[in-house]
Amino acid sequence: MAKSVEIGFVIGAALASSFSNTFGKAGQVVNELKNQTAALQMTSGQITAFQKMQEAVANDEKAMTAAREQAKALETQITSSQQNTSTLRSQYRESQAEVERLNAVLVRNKDAYNAAKLNVQSLEKQIKNSAAPTAELQRRYAAAQEEARKLGSAVKQSSAALQKQKDISKSLKSEMQKSAFQTKTFATEAKNLNSQADRLQSGIGKNKEVLSQLDGELKKAGIDTNNLAKEQERLTSQLQRAESAQNRLNNAHANYESIKSRLSWNNIKGDVVSSAAMAYSLYKPVSYAADFESAMARVNAVAFSGAGRNREQDAKDFKALQEQARQLGRETQFTAVQAANSQENLARAGFKTNEIISAMPGLLSMAAAEGMDLATGADIMASTLRGFNLNADQANRVSNVLAQTSAASNTSIVALGESMKYVAPQAAGLGIPLEEVSAMLGVFADAGIKGSQGGTALRMAFNRLAKEPKAVEKALSALGVKSRDSEGNMRDMTELLTVLDSKLKSFGNNSRKRGVCRLGDGVLYGWLVRKVLRRTQQHEGGCCGSDGCGGHA
Repeated sequence: MAKSVEIGFVIGAALASSFSNTFGKAGQVVNELKNQTAALQMTSGQITAFQKMQEAVANDEKAMTAAREQAKALETQITSSQQNTSTLRSQYRESQAEVERLNAVLVRNKDAYNAAKLNVQSLEKQIKNSAAPTAELQRRYAAAQEEARKLGSAVKQSSAALQKQKDISKSLKSEMQKSAFQTKTFATEAKNLNSQADRLQSGIGKNKEVLSQLDGELKKAGIDTNNLAKEQERLTSQLQRAESAQNRLNNAHANYESIKSRLSWNNIKGDVVSSAAMAYSLYKPVSYAADFESAMARVNAVAFSGAGRNREQDAKDFKALQEQARQLGRETQFTAVQAANSQENLARAGFKTNEIISAMPGLLSMAAAEGMDLATGADIMASTLRGFNLNADQANRVSNVLAQTSAASNTSIVALGESMKYVAPQAAGLGIPLEEVSAMLGVFADAGIKGSQGGTALRMAFNRLAKEPKAVEKALSALGVKSRDSEGNMRDMTELLTVLDSKLKSFGNNSRKRGVCRLGDGVLYGWLVRKVLRRTQQHEGGCCGSDGCGGHA
């Protein structure tokens, strides 16, 4: 193709043809090469998008299966816990009935004992008033005293039996409340897991529709989707040949300098040079525009696929996303292509158009704060918002909280995002806000517990405080601390840490190290509780500029 351009220059000059005609043909070749390159880049981008989508579907299916299995296991635990609660409730009713029976026995024994005492007192008066008490009177007095003694002993035994039965009833009631709370906790976790699985299933369905659409487009372009690696290699080779042809065309333009010495075209020298320069200067903007259109095409495919959609509304929504990407490209340090790629990532996470538009400024702000790539930022933003059941308009809140914690702790936003994946659903189920969780993870990071390790450790601590296994119950009981209120609900975490802090001051470091105050696999030692408490209480309002901020590092 490029060779024909060079020949065209030579023949045109030799025949003294007009320059405009010759250069016009060269310009057509330039445009053809640019169109060919853009088409190859578009197809290559579609192959990459297809491969990413296949990987996303596979990963989501694994995650969905795991969530379903965990929810199923929890449902089994719920059934067992409900049966245990029912058994304890029955035992408690029986115990209360026994308390009532023993109380009636105690009342009868007390009445009989009081009557026997009155009889003894009456006989004593008779003996004192008698000048010479008869043997019969003495016998009756001795018998009355013996009867009073036996009845007094019976009263003591009845009282002890009643108190013992009351203690049993109290213990059964406590166990019953714990079992009921455990059932409630299991149910909340199962609900969260099923919701997560439903979201994944919905996303998988959408992604499969996009896969089908991309598959059709690739097949129309002559791409074998069963051997994408080979097709990608073939396209790369074609791109290299196209670029080589472009270079040869540029060389042909340069060769014109030697050809024009045989022609009387000195008067058009400036036009040739400036026209060639203009053609080259337009190449990059055209290429960038093609990249942007390709990125927005992927956004359109992911966000607006599926049957039964309102195409008119979809067109308006797509235009809004396109305008936002261009605006962010003008007003932020990121390009419009990068912004469009972030919109695609949020759409893959199940965000609607209005949610994407609300979340983008906070996402870009968070990515800029740490210099991370937008794909990673989008994953962190989406998983944190969904994990805490927050709306997309809380994206700035998430961005500010994570950035503030990262700045004040020995951790990064990426590590915090990884931790949130493990602990956010559990914290949301217990009603613990984002700010407190972020502060705790910051303290964990200062202690060297970061990323997935920090999230797992904090989740285990929450689980232990919420479910109170024997070891934790014993440790809390020894401290005189209750993790739940009178209605069986989890106490506010800051309030609970405040109580723990005051109780732990009486323990030395050696006691804490022996595990007296440990509440979860080496996570919440007394010193760490104090640090978490100080970190969560440092915030006095206004540091993150978001509604609902409850205090963080």
